[in-house]
This record gives sequence, C-alpha cells and structure tokens, in this order.
Amino acid sequence: MTALQDSLSVGDRILTTAGLHGTVVALGDETIDLEIAPGVVTTWSRLVVREQIVDAPLQGSGSIDHESIDAEAPATDIVREDRENGGDTPPRLNKD
Repeated sequence: MTALQDSLSVGDRILTTAGLHGTVVALGDETIDLEIAPGVVTTWSRLVVREQIVDAPLQGSGSIDHESIDAEAPATDIVREDRENGGDTPPRLNKD
C-alpha cells in the first residue's frame, strides 16, 4: 500500500479511483468503510483510494446579492405551460 492509504484516519474525506467521494468511517487492514451519503456506508479495498480531499478556503465576500440573482433568473416556460393546462400534464415517455 502507498503512504496515502496507510495514513488514512476516520473522518478523512477521500476520492476513489472510480470517482466516488466519501468520508472514512472505519478502517481495516485491507479495507476501508466509506460513508457516501448520510447513513449509507460501503466497504472498499484500501487500494482504491486515489486522493484525500482537502477543503479549499472559500473565496469571495461571503455575501450573496439575492436581488441581482432573482432579476437575472430566466422564467420557466415548462412550469408556466403546466400551470396554464391545470397542472395535470402527464409525463411523456417518448420524444414527440
């Protein structure tokens, strides 16, 4: 195993070779248990750990100008059309 895989500890956030992000919740000699969603824990080989994820500091002022966001948000024609048709538009399973 590599130094990275040997240095892991509970609470570390990692990325697997399959592109899965998870949080280490338990470690075995050859395996690692990852929480991939709240309450969802999966067991993996330690060898699939590609990198440890380190949170980058947030950039920007830390405040959001909600007025400018709302003013720039496009209208949704689909929702408007559905409302005009009584909101009972059935789902379509084909392209037509």
